[in-house]
Amino acid sequence: MALSGLQIYKLLPQTNCKECDFPTCLAFAMKLAQKGTELAKCPYVTDDTRVALDAAAAPPMRLVTVGTGERAFAVGNETVLFRHEKTFVHQAALLVRLHDDDADLVERATLSADYSVERVGMTLTLDGLVIESRSGDPATFVKAVEAVHGACPGVPLVLKSDDSAAIEGALAVAGAERPLVHAATPANWQAMAQLAKKHACPLVIRTDSLDGLVELSAQVSGAGGGRPRRGPPAPRGLGGGGGGPPPRGGAPHKKKRLPRPRLRRPQLHRRRGLRGRYGDSQVRLDRGARSRRPGALLPTHHAAPEHLHRPPEADPGGA
Repeated sequence: MALSGLQIYKLLPQTNCKECDFPTCLAFAMKLAQKGTELAKCPYVTDDTRVALDAAAAPPMRLVTVGTGERAFAVGNETVLFRHEKTFVHQAALLVRLHDDDADLVERATLSADYSVERVGMTLTLDGLVIESRSGDPATFVKAVEAVHGACPGVPLVLKSDDSAAIEGALAVAGAERPLVHAATPANWQAMAQLAKKHACPLVIRTDSLDGLVELSAQVSGAGGGRPRRGPPAPRGLGGGGGGPPPRGGAPHKKKRLPRPRLRRPQLHRRRGLRGRYGDSQVRLDRGARSRRPGALLPTHHAAPEHLHRPPEADPGGA
């Protein structure tokens, strides 16, 4: 897991000596966290600190450099897997694929190597060439690599063939330019790993499944003397070592259920002539009154005076 600038600063000597070309150790730590400088620029860092930073700040993807000189390009060394999470340190490389049995191989390679376009003040060029063995003949492939290497000096190359004999002959021609070898498979990984180690060239691994890729990567790394590339951690709970630590006590954790609140039933007013049931939404009267909600008070009826029910002609002096 990558460390933040403050975490790296706590491990530095904090002398602010400015010998690393930064005004303070904090500024150096922030730039180091952004992969903008190297830890070797600090002359006073201890060996223990160096080991701790190398182990903790190692990115999930190793840095892979293809080619030598000014046109060499690098990929990897990123701390995130997606572009929207953080700006990538190294941009993706653009290459043109050529075939060894093409009659116009040299012409196409020259046009691709010299291609450039200017955009918003920047000159954009292609990063390299891929030479693919489509003929299946190791001798034809070696001749194609020799022709392209002589016509386009300094251009990074990718040697694409599953035949270890063809790759061996091509590396004898262009091995000093550090080309990318494509590819090691379950059938030829031992020979490809030895050739890549001999010429100090990066190697591509190709399999049909993710499990096979992990296994083959460990085998190639062991044969080549390097460490396997670390991948992202597995999601929690999906198996494969990504389920997290077991709960205490060894038993699976059960979610505790909270008791449900107990609601009090509405209190009905018991009066003469009222019949009701607890929990029912209706209260009925003996004389056919309309339904009322539980707990509501019934209106009190008073008998009107007798003179209010007599007609006006029965009481001439009332009006």
